[in-house]
Amino acid sequence: MKSNARIWTGLICGATAKLLISFSAAAATPNVDPNEYPRMTDKEIGHIRHIARLSLNPWGDWTGFDTVYNPLQGEKMFVISFMAYTLELAQHELTPAYHEIYRTSIENLLKKMQHPDVWYPWMFESRHGSVEEIKGEPVDWMTNPGWIDPILKDNIQFKAYIQQIAAAYQMLYGDKRYEQPGAFTFKWTGGMSNGQMNFRYTLTDITKNIYEEMVDSDFVGSACEPGRVFWICNAPSNAGFIIYDHLYGTHYGDAGPKMNAKWVKSGYRDPKTYKTVMFVSTSLRDPSSNVEPRTPLEAIGDAEEGGWASVYNVAWDYDYTRAQYLAHRDEELEQILTGKLFRIGESDSSRALAASFEMKNPDEIAGRMAVRSFQVGFFSAYAAEMGDQEAKNNLLDYADRNFNPVWQNGEYYYPRNDDYGVDEHGNVHGVDVWTGSALLPMARLNRGSGLRRLYTEQWGEAQYKQPYISDVDMLAAGVSQAFYDAKKDALIVTLIPGPIKTRSVSFVVRQLDAGKIYELIKDGKATGELSLTHQLESATWLKDGAVLITTSMSAPHTFVLVGK
Repeated sequence: MKSNARIWTGLICGATAKLLISFSAAAATPNVDPNEYPRMTDKEIGHIRHIARLSLNPWGDWTGFDTVYNPLQGEKMFVISFMAYTLELAQHELTPAYHEIYRTSIENLLKKMQHPDVWYPWMFESRHGSVEEIKGEPVDWMTNPGWIDPILKDNIQFKAYIQQIAAAYQMLYGDKRYEQPGAFTFKWTGGMSNGQMNFRYTLTDITKNIYEEMVDSDFVGSACEPGRVFWICNAPSNAGFIIYDHLYGTHYGDAGPKMNAKWVKSGYRDPKTYKTVMFVSTSLRDPSSNVEPRTPLEAIGDAEEGGWASVYNVAWDYDYTRAQYLAHRDEELEQILTGKLFRIGESDSSRALAASFEMKNPDEIAGRMAVRSFQVGFFSAYAAEMGDQEAKNNLLDYADRNFNPVWQNGEYYYPRNDDYGVDEHGNVHGVDVWTGSALLPMARLNRGSGLRRLYTEQWGEAQYKQPYISDVDMLAAGVSQAFYDAKKDALIVTLIPGPIKTRSVSFVVRQLDAGKIYELIKDGKATGELSLTHQLESATWLKDGAVLITTSMSAPHTFVLVGK
């Protein structure tokens, strides 16, 4: 643990919120007030550090990802994906002028999505699930032998996440690595073949594959396991299509509205009650035919449809997602905060849970109770996205009181706890890793409409050319603020002390205009002018065009570089 601590503890220390410096507009400069720009709290950076550290786990080490809940292909792919979304949200919204920890961690998480442990079960999952089987028609391994390739057909609950993460990554960084041949390579080395097989795809390959399945189904949707289409699982790619359209000028973003129209017309969604069936079944051979709802119309939490789907649906249907939230907000919040959600028989979803397992299998029931945990996480993320600060704060306070949060080596997270019993005060202390390491962090980091802006306020060439900072020694300093204001030509940076005490630290500012003069303000006081021909004691223009800034690090320091 020491090495991991040494790698990541530089980002922030647990008590830095008390150390952050306050500025007045006049103290910094008449035009630039650092308080007007996003600044991350200690807990927020603690969450980021935790995700970043887990992204560095050795290949095949799933410490921090595993859970008692193991549906279908397992929960790893969901935990990985929502960790990546949380990083993308923070990158876009909070520290847009500092990339290193976010970019590298997202890359690492996408590599984990290609690990055999994540997708190998698809070969078996692909052998069942059609409406013919439900109707009693013969469907066996001979008529539906399944397939190994996890992208080729169906499996939307896997490939939609890869598509959305990779599209957002390219939008954030202008990096087309996921368009290179074999960018996503799934290596089959198991039995039942004549040796290793490699399935290679690019971001564009996956995007076209999903959209073609939408068209082939007449916009019923792309299936999870064959013949079963979940509204929730199509949501990530429906948002990802919008980002992809921005990148390539396509028109795949019509998928979400067309799927919605199809489901409303067919009675699978009710816009008056804001209820949706969890999934429909279709013909195995023709996904546009024999479509039948397989679950009842359910409300926001009962189907987990609310928060799970809505963190994507805000990309194309914000008004509906907000109205849906308001319609069920009070009931959901009350069920969570009183423990009613976890008491068997006291809510519709818990009664259904008890009936489905007949209370005979404690391990299986514990696994399903983990679903209630990530229902808490999704509702928290939903409340944050809707800008409901009261509900968000109530839920995060509840988590901080009951989920035994841990400060460890500068990381802040809620460790897995499989005890979902309700205490005498109506509190639940059980928490799933999906909620504790991804969904609650996502909620805390979202100041309101952050995901909507991630999808619809895309970055492009103008952002890629803006000044940003790099080469931060995370052992000695952490970045709590990094924002470039193009209108004022001002770069605002706040560093805080790291766990390794040192007399001085440095960081590099890249993509400044070498033809300009910049005023450097530190902690509200002007330190001088910097240009290619005029250096400062604490700021040096390097041969590669970047600027190296050095500072003491016994306390937080805020820097403003303003072009003149």
